[in-house]
Amino acid sequence: MKTLSAALEAHLAQPVTTLALCWRIQRLDGQVFGATNHDRDLTVGADLYRADAGATPGALEARADLSVPGLEVQGVLDDAALGAAELMAGRYDGAAVEIFAVNWADPDGGRLELLAGTLGEVRRRGDAFAAEVRGLAQALQQTIGEVLTPTCRADLGDAWCTVDLAPLTVAGTLTAVTDARRLRDSARAEAAGYWDGGKLTMTSGAAAGFSAEVSAYPAPGATWELFEPLPYLPAVGDAYTLAPGCDKRPETCAGRYANMLNFQGEPGIPGQDEILRYGGG
Repeated sequence: MKTLSAALEAHLAQPVTTLALCWRIQRLDGQVFGATNHDRDLTVGADLYRADAGATPGALEARADLSVPGLEVQGVLDDAALGAAELMAGRYDGAAVEIFAVNWADPDGGRLELLAGTLGEVRRRGDAFAAEVRGLAQALQQTIGEVLTPTCRADLGDAWCTVDLAPLTVAGTLTAVTDARRLRDSARAEAAGYWDGGKLTMTSGAAAGFSAEVSAYPAPGATWELFEPLPYLPAVGDAYTLAPGCDKRPETCAGRYANMLNFQGEPGIPGQDEILRYGGG
C-alpha cells in the first residue's frame, strides 16, 4: 500500500493536478542522475532533476503476482547529463532506480512512488540508449545454487580463492598507446603469457578508475591486448596497476599459486560423454 503525504493527497483530490514524473538513478559509487518530464528543472529534496536530460521511461506496470514487469528508460546520451562512455563502461550497471510523481508546484510536498528497482541490460543505438529497469521482484526469479565444473568457480583473490593479490600487483606507466585496446609498458619483463587474464586498472589520465581484462601478453615488454577497450583513450605516461589472472585450471592453481586447498572446482567430474555412456558402448 502506498502512503501519501497530506499535501499530495489533497492535491490528487483536485479536479486538475500539476504532476510531473521524476526518475532518480543512483550508481553504485553514489553518484546520482535525475531527470523529469516537466518543462523546467525540479529540485526534490537534495537532488536536481533535469528537464533536458533526454530520458523517458516506458509504460509503467505493476502486478499483484510478483512477476517482473517490463520497463525501459530511453533517452539521448549527453556528456553533461548521462555520458556515453560511462554508461557503456558499466558505471550504471546495477544502479538503483526510483520513478515517482510530484506536484511540480510544490516538489517537496510529498511524492507518489511508482516503481523501484535496478538498471539491467543497457543498449546503445548511436546517440540514443535504452536501459532495462528490473523491479524489486526480479531477485525472486533468480535460481540460487552452484553448478559443478571441472574448472574453478572462484575469481582470483576473492573470498573463496583467498590468494593475496597485493604482493602480486605491479604498477607502472604506459610507454606506448596504439588504441584503447592495445597498450604497452616496455619496462615489463615478465615472461610471455604471464599477464594473460590479468586485470589492468588505470590510475591516472582520462581513463583513471577504469579497468579491463588482459587478453594477450605475447612477450616481455610487448603490447598488451585487452578483451574490451577502455572507455577513454589513455595517453603515454598514464599510470596503471596490473594484477595477474588465472585460467582456473587445477594445474595453475597448484603450480603458480600453491592454492589447491582452496580450489573451487571438481576436476575429476565425468564429462558429458561419460555420463551418456551405456553398457557395451
